[in-house]
Amino acid sequence: MADVVNVGVNLDAFSHAISGIQALRSSVSRVFESLKDGMKNRETLEGREKQFIAEFQDNLQAVNRDL
Repeated sequence: MADVVNVGVNLDAFSHAISGIQALRSSVSRVFESLKDGMKNRETLEGREKQFIAEFQDNLQAVNRDL
């Protein structure tokens, strides 16, 4: 039988890494949701464009922060 090797895993670091990955996945999902939704539900074309760009930039900044 193979011997068990004690690696000495730091569970706090592992938990922190998993939390970071979950946050990153969530922010990336918001970017794709924003792209999927596009510029709908706004009154004017200019309003749609400005709101879309603002939301998209916020979502990309969140991805950058989480990365």
